[in-house]
Amino acid sequence: MPGHHQRSFIRTPNWITLVLCWNFVILFGIWLQPHTVFIRHFSLVIGAILGSWVIARNWSLLIQKKSLPLWLIVFLLLWVSIHLYFIGEDKGTQLLEYQRIWKKIALSIPFGAGLGISILGWYRSDYKTEKYWRIIYIGFLAPIIVYFVKYISSYICLIMGFETPIYLMLSSAHLTDPWGVSRAAYVFFCLPAYFIAMSELGEVCGKKTWQLNQNWMYLIAIIGTPLIMLMEHDRTGLFYCAVGIIAGILSIIKVANFQFNNKKQLILLLILLIFLASIVVISVQNPLWRALKADAIFAVQINEYDQWKHLSGSKSPPLINELGMQVHESNYDRIAWAIRGFDLILKKPLGYGLMTLSFGRLNSVDFPGSQTNMSHNGWMDFCLGYGIPGFLLIFIAILLVLINAKGAVLPWAKFIKWVLGFMLLVFFNKELSSEIFINALIFTTCIFSTACLDCKTQNS
Repeated sequence: MPGHHQRSFIRTPNWITLVLCWNFVILFGIWLQPHTVFIRHFSLVIGAILGSWVIARNWSLLIQKKSLPLWLIVFLLLWVSIHLYFIGEDKGTQLLEYQRIWKKIALSIPFGAGLGISILGWYRSDYKTEKYWRIIYIGFLAPIIVYFVKYISSYICLIMGFETPIYLMLSSAHLTDPWGVSRAAYVFFCLPAYFIAMSELGEVCGKKTWQLNQNWMYLIAIIGTPLIMLMEHDRTGLFYCAVGIIAGILSIIKVANFQFNNKKQLILLLILLIFLASIVVISVQNPLWRALKADAIFAVQINEYDQWKHLSGSKSPPLINELGMQVHESNYDRIAWAIRGFDLILKKPLGYGLMTLSFGRLNSVDFPGSQTNMSHNGWMDFCLGYGIPGFLLIFIAILLVLINAKGAVLPWAKFIKWVLGFMLLVFFNKELSSEIFINALIFTTCIFSTACLDCKTQNS
């Protein structure tokens, strides 16, 4: 990093950096779990207090070009406040959402920024950097571990004849089961660790010996994540698992320089290829994939067919595609809602005012009696909620962090590229415009935005 662009700052004490890192592990590990509000609030408050202290000591770091992503997030909070008082169309509901959701997001900003600055200060200490890196990775790994702890515990209870405690039960029926977790949550929170593990395969294979004590974290992610996606029957999750396998293969090829003399590299490459082929076969056999084109013929005609105006199970009469099958609601809804969502964005460029339900509210205005809520596209729902300005503020902030990551020190550059890059993409094809996902996205963006800053470290 060029010296004339660097700004001196006081290094955060090791114990505070450790507290912030382990606080991240707790927060990211339980974020998708129901009835953990107290733990989340406690973690956010502690993180915000310590993070604010770190920022106050190093405020001059935030006066540089690379700090723009963090300022865009701050401006997003300002825009949401302006939207509440001057633009929103349902002030009562919007105020409740503002008080319930955006105060947590506000707390996560100094927490994330402070954590990023704390990590930044130890770049020149290989031991410290490695330790913090592993702790943060454990945080990304935590949702996978929690899933299998619940699965194994409930299985043991079943074998031993005990009644499984309700907090250990696995359920995807989040709309009807108060202890259920949506499949989208598993995709969003489990895949970042998987992508990092896959990107590390080349370096792991390049070593002469396999050290289990250093690589067990990668094994959990590489094996556990696809299993979760298979068990939850999530098409999007399986698709991203296939993308991760391709990334792992490319990583191995890059390290091997197309010469697979190492038996370990060749065996792992063959395993990944078999795994990739298995995911492709499973996906192709899925009737939803096979009928996608036939279902899309009806979905694109939103003015001729109005079944998209109603939620699953309430569409009448059923549509029959060219294959002689009833149109699959999942395919039909995704396409039709995307087209309708674009129409609404052009009609309401400043947004309706709600993070989650703006799509359904706007539809009910134009079509009284319609039964929709989200568009199945996180970015579209967020844009419908807070308008094109709100969408651009957060989207550009993420893009700038990804650009700044090119100048970050390894291994953090790899962290930023895979984690934040995945989060940006998955918002396009999952219903993620709700509290925990937006909060986690902004929180992660804040961490990585300050971890990319130019600095010159001083001892505390």
